[in-house]
Amino acid sequence: IVIQNKEHQGQDVEFLWLKAFHVSEQGIARELRRLMQQQLALPLQDAYSRIQAAETQMGLQLAPNQRRAVEVSLAEKLHIITGGPGTGKSTITKVILQAMQALSSRILLAAPTGKAAKRLSEITGREASTIHSLLEFDFSINNFRRNRDNPLDCSLLVVDEASMIDTMLMYNLLKAVPDGARLLLVGDVDQLPSVGAGNVLNDFIKSGRVTVTRL
Repeated sequence: IVIQNKEHQGQDVEFLWLKAFHVSEQGIARELRRLMQQQLALPLQDAYSRIQAAETQMGLQLAPNQRRAVEVSLAEKLHIITGGPGTGKSTITKVILQAMQALSSRILLAAPTGKAAKRLSEITGREASTIHSLLEFDFSINNFRRNRDNPLDCSLLVVDEASMIDTMLMYNLLKAVPDGARLLLVGDVDQLPSVGAGNVLNDFIKSGRVTVTRL
């Protein structure tokens, strides 16, 4: 157990954590700093031209807020897209993937559950896996084989249904994102949080440190 005094609603309050969750929270903060310290992934002018090409190839026209979401995803290393059902998250994801196609083929898609991964695959026409499978969970060691010492081989990682990711899983996911890669988290922050401990996507958004597009 970890005990720490922190200010809460103007009062000094004693907080208690299980050590594993405290380590994970501290680790998440550290990994976010690592990802966000890196330079912009793509100049905005290049992003504009790639979005226009993707719209033409896909035969669609994005709404202004959807276009902005794609622009930010191409320009930033870390981006959160949040919105309820029917707001265009799936369309935006497909356009991002199309725009990224010419830049790199090292694109990975993942979701917290098998059902969500299957749906992501059906929507995008690309292979998607569960986060546990992506990180190569090994029951013999009760841990993931993908980590900071053995990161994922990708230039873009798209994670759908991100509101379902708990604290410990998010820490393990962030550790495996290689330096220089983009990370896009997509989800509905207003839906029920993860079954496990933590409301990570909501915490990211409320922190004001991560670029967020609300649809």
